[in-house]
Amino acid sequence: ALLRRTATGEGEHVDVAMLDALLFQLDDYPLMYQYQGKLFPRMGNHYYTGPNGYYECKDGAIYITASGDARWKQLCDMIGRPDIVANPQFATNISRGENQDGIDQIVQSWTRQRTVDEVLRLAEEFDVPTSAVLDIPRVLADRQVQARRGFVELEHALLGKVLYHGPLLKMDPWEPQDSLPAPLVGEHNGYVLRDLLGHSEKEIQ
Repeated sequence: ALLRRTATGEGEHVDVAMLDALLFQLDDYPLMYQYQGKLFPRMGNHYYTGPNGYYECKDGAIYITASGDARWKQLCDMIGRPDIVANPQFATNISRGENQDGIDQIVQSWTRQRTVDEVLRLAEEFDVPTSAVLDIPRVLADRQVQARRGFVELEHALLGKVLYHGPLLKMDPWEPQDSLPAPLVGEHNGYVLRDLLGHSEKEIQ
């Protein structure tokens, strides 16, 4: 975009979405799911303040993060427990961090009686940061992920169609190209030695 501005005097719109960036944090889990059908187990809820965690619902799970006194009060109002706002065990960020198991029991007993959609609707109403927890199949099927080309299928010489992360940067008018599949061992030796480094065929041999 900067080069374009310098060369033409025209700028570009650079679109970097949080969703796209977070998809990269899935690392190789989508590939593992694609080829082995394995889903990694969930690995912990807690943060240094509370509540921040994974809570089961009737039909799935959600993640709630309600750090800070204001968010804590909003969460308590949402779950119908304003009586615990000032409880000494939960009154400060530090005490909530130290007593997350107790908070988790209270919140979990509430979420287990509701569906994911019910919790999300109430979380929006009470302004409590909450998200549905999606497994890899639901991430891959998500309409927003698909619309933004979060993953693309590329043809690999040995493996056939392989799932790769799509382009992280979306820019207009420049359209990023899909990356190449992972190369085979030595696949680009000739290109590098001959075209980039200028070696003769004899030197290459």
